[in-house]
Amino acid sequence: MPEQTKKCPMCAEEIPVNAKVCPYCDTRLVSEPPLPTAPSHVPPRTVPSTGKPKRTGLVIGLSITAGLAVLCILAGIIWVVFQGGIAGLLPVATSTPTRTKTPHLTATATADPRISNQANNHKYLFVQIGSTWHQAQDYCMERGGHLVTIQDAEEDQFIFQLTGGNTWLGASDEAQEGTWVWVTREPWNYQNWDTGEPNNYQIENYLTYQGPASQDDEPAGDWNDDAGEKNFVCEWDE
Repeated sequence: MPEQTKKCPMCAEEIPVNAKVCPYCDTRLVSEPPLPTAPSHVPPRTVPSTGKPKRTGLVIGLSITAGLAVLCILAGIIWVVFQGGIAGLLPVATSTPTRTKTPHLTATATADPRISNQANNHKYLFVQIGSTWHQAQDYCMERGGHLVTIQDAEEDQFIFQLTGGNTWLGASDEAQEGTWVWVTREPWNYQNWDTGEPNNYQIENYLTYQGPASQDDEPAGDWNDDAGEKNFVCEWDE
């Protein structure tokens, strides 16, 4: 490769391109000025404004939120499609719904616990709750009846057989000692006192049966005046 040369500016002789002194005329050669270089600090390029507002942090945040929402929707659609594909591969069981008949509600009548006396068409209820005479009368009246009243020997026997004795009857002499009155104020037409009764022993103002017969060797079914608590019979004049 031939050596690159240049002409000396003084003698016009060909000399090496890198020579600093001409070998022919001893002329000192001046090096060529260096090529201009770009300044170290380049001012930023100014982009002309288009008149549109700059994006703010809120706009960027909304854009990110909207992007996430779209991704969630797409993921949901893919999941539904995937599940539908699996479901389509499985057998589907079909069943015919059965109609359940609604039972018809019917009113059931409660059996009347009262006992009917065919002789007078009255009804009686033997209540086995130890009560004072006044408590027993209140119980009967609250239910539309009254403590039982005795009008003849047949009714007397009917009530005694129902109770077995030692039961409150619906009469007292508390208003006036010795004057016995039925709670219904009906006439005092029948009585069945035991011998020596009523004797008002320790203030006894209420009518009861003696009995049962084994108690103190007294005859069962006869009447006695007494106090305390006993079972009782309610009566309805129906």
